[in-house]
Amino acid sequence: MTIVSHGRPGKTQVIAYSGTPGTSAAVGSMTNRIRLVATTAALVTLGDATNLYLAPNWPEVFLVSGGQSLTVAQVSAGGNLYLTELE
Repeated sequence: MTIVSHGRPGKTQVIAYSGTPGTSAAVGSMTNRIRLVATTAALVTLGDATNLYLAPNWPEVFLVSGGQSLTVAQVSAGGNLYLTELE
């Protein structure tokens, strides 16, 4: 297994989602990348991109603007989304 670093891990948020979507707090003003990991299949809305599918337990890295937040909803079962700011 190859481990690729996209930056130093910073603050992590845990956003619960179920039949009701969950919303994150805004990321830091200097944050430009985030790492997302969902515990179940999830659909993420990030800026203008809607319904981004996240497979369970598969990390994804996205470019963001400082102060941005996201919304996450379940595909078929509730879970938690782990959002880690990367420095």
